Formats: sequence, structure tokens, C-alpha cells
Amino acid sequence: MATGRLPDHVKEAVVQALACFDTPKQVRSAIQAEYGLDLSPQQIEAYDPNKSTGRNLSERLRMLFERTRRKFHEDLSDIPVSNKAYRLRALSRLYAQAESR
Repeated sequence: MATGRLPDHVKEAVVQALACFDTPKQVRSAIQAEYGLDLSPQQIEAYDPNKSTGRNLSERLRMLFERTRRKFHEDLSDIPVSNKAYRLRALSRLYAQAESR
């Protein structure tokens, strides 16, 4: 488990992942893979301003969270599965595969 201060780039990565609705478990895996740091769920939740543990988050990281969350909501068109036609095509392919078996 990582102890002491985290580098700013790791803090930013955690905040951005949480702003995109990643779970603490998903964030933990991503940080471990990217930076080799093992963070506890409690450490991760401290970077979510919507949680009671994140109430003391710095203004800079709070603003980063808000900007990232806003951009995430606005840019849903960048996520293919958010498009109804994409989902229907994927379901159609799965259905065709199931029918052929």
C-alpha cells in the first residue's frame, strides 16, 4: 500500500478516473498498472469531493474533478456504446450468433 504523499500526476489520475464514475476498485487497478502503486479504497475515496472523506480535497483537485465530470457528461457521443444504433447492432450480432448455435 502506498504511504506518504502521492505525486501530483497520480492524484490527478485518481481524480479524473473518479470523475468518470470509475469505482475505487477500477481506479486501484488502473493506478497499480500505470504507476505501480497500491492504493487502498480509503485513499482513493479521499480524492472524491462527493464523499465525506473527500471534503478536504484541495480546490485545484476539486475543480479538476468538476471539469472532468462536466466534460464526461458532454462528450457521451465519444463513447460508442452510448449510441442506440451501436447497441442495437451489437445486440443483433449476439442474437445472430446465438441463433446459429
